[in-house]
Amino acid sequence: MAHNLKSSPELTTTTPPRLLHVDLSDRSSRIEPISRSDLNRFAGGPALAAAILYQLLPPGTDPLGPANILVMAPGALTGAPVPGSDRLSLAARSPQTGFIGESTLSGPISESLAHAGFAALVISGAASSPVHLRIDGDSITIHDAGHIWGLPIPETIVAFTDETPEHGFEFMAIGPAGENVVRFAGIADRTGRVAGRTGLGAVMGSKNLKGITVRGDRHLPLHDPDGLRSQIKDLAERLKRPEVAVYGWSGSVKSLSTLSRLGSLPTANFQQSTGDPVYHLLGDALLQETDRLRHGCVGCPVACEHRFEPPTAHNGSRAVRLEYQSVYALGPLCGIHDLPTIIQAAALCDTLGIDTVSMGATIAWAMESFQRGVLTIEQTGGLDLTFGNSAALIECIELTARRDGIGALLAGGSLRAARSLGGGSSAWTMQVKGLEMPGYDPRHHRGLGMGLAMSARGACHNRAGLGLDVEPLPGDPRSSADREASPAGGISREDRQSLMDVLGICKFFRFAFDDLPNECAGLLTAVGGPGGAAAEFARLPARLAAIRRLFNLREGLTPADDALPARLLDRADNGSNGADFHKQRTAYYRHRGWTKDGEISLSTLAALGMEDFAIEAQTGDRPH
Repeated sequence: MAHNLKSSPELTTTTPPRLLHVDLSDRSSRIEPISRSDLNRFAGGPALAAAILYQLLPPGTDPLGPANILVMAPGALTGAPVPGSDRLSLAARSPQTGFIGESTLSGPISESLAHAGFAALVISGAASSPVHLRIDGDSITIHDAGHIWGLPIPETIVAFTDETPEHGFEFMAIGPAGENVVRFAGIADRTGRVAGRTGLGAVMGSKNLKGITVRGDRHLPLHDPDGLRSQIKDLAERLKRPEVAVYGWSGSVKSLSTLSRLGSLPTANFQQSTGDPVYHLLGDALLQETDRLRHGCVGCPVACEHRFEPPTAHNGSRAVRLEYQSVYALGPLCGIHDLPTIIQAAALCDTLGIDTVSMGATIAWAMESFQRGVLTIEQTGGLDLTFGNSAALIECIELTARRDGIGALLAGGSLRAARSLGGGSSAWTMQVKGLEMPGYDPRHHRGLGMGLAMSARGACHNRAGLGLDVEPLPGDPRSSADREASPAGGISREDRQSLMDVLGICKFFRFAFDDLPNECAGLLTAVGGPGGAAAEFARLPARLAAIRRLFNLREGLTPADDALPARLLDRADNGSNGADFHKQRTAYYRHRGWTKDGEISLSTLAALGMEDFAIEAQTGDRPH
């Protein structure tokens, strides 16, 4: 059965940060210290969040029931003056996949939680009416939010600002999509950044939790301030490297032109990968757009965030933040190449609180279903869901947030929608474990496919980006083709990304590190000392992979879930096929130290110092 994290006997300002529990059902809260041993093993961010989730959540918990818990954990370096280290990891059982649901949010809300002295926030229960959680250091209060329930995110943030005039508060909130428990609803912060993937906004909505405000004034004690200052100075210089600085000039939207020119841009629900010049031009237009503003996280010199003025007032007075994944999903994947429509669609998703990738991919599934005659004009309520129909794209987003008409079908995501629609439409749901695909085509990049299939939360661009194929590891002399075919190489890249996630460091910084594991361990040592998490740093990625796997196995995961859509296993262009994929998957399990069936033995857990993490005999049922 689930058990609590171990606790230390006393708490002072110099002991490890605390764990804040909030139960919305009875409006209670309690603060507990976390033991040094648990912080040493899991450090922070996604590793700590996943450990807490696994240990506190009973197997088979309804993702939209009051027993589900939502965990928020700042990175291990968040709160220290390290540039780009302000990421907040969120975890719950996903209402979209039934497996571990994880997302990240970069920005000031993570630092506020760290400065309040909390290594993690755990929210359980469900309020009887809409509420707003306020954390002001050790003062935890719950307030009525009925008057702002139903407001879009920009207006919600304005309301929070008006109602919390004191200096230093940061905010996060859901929009109408989260309130209506759209299963891929996200959570946005004051700056407009969104934790979009796996539907954690729906978890907040199911709990009647409209938003959270946080303020803190605790300072993270530093073990070696002078050493940290020196490392930060070196890092700042390396952030000027062209391969890092380019994100300041172009943001991630540059990938649209890159992938289009490579001929590997997924279009029309992955029916093709294209090098159509129309998308070259669309990518170029984004980069040449003069009405865009550059932003960055606090203290970050790169300023990778690019915002574009929406053509309508769908996003209030705010310019919309565009990332490549949003452009791909709301553009080429749906056959759209009209820039104003894509900007408007992204703005609308941000306003309503919807994950742009799952929204676009679910609409693309519906468009192919319409194309094949499985979804009829009567079932769409008169909407012509032909690929390329800009008006239909916008209408589908609005209907989905309200769960109205065809939106009631789309609100479950493509896999649930296909199971409801039938007609064989599951065959063209482009998802892994129920999470829709990011904008890379594994038919052109073999190593990428295994990374997407093995990602614990489902198809994930953050843990299996295109860099798995095109970025060599330091000192790796093998050819690109050899690296692509190597499960060990893919695991090594996943682990490097996990280290950055645990520390809370932005992945765009990866090119600024010459020896990422050792340099990150050095930063952690300067902050927390030479023992503890820094000493355990080498085992952190394997521990994180194991915790995620244990959670999913408990919730019914089988090797069949570690798979790509059948359409993507037909790789005539690179000689790969389904049989080859299955061999690679078995090799992946072996390199992780798992069994041939993808399970984790007690001896493997013991080697990771995780003897207390065992798969419960009871297993949960995946929601269908």
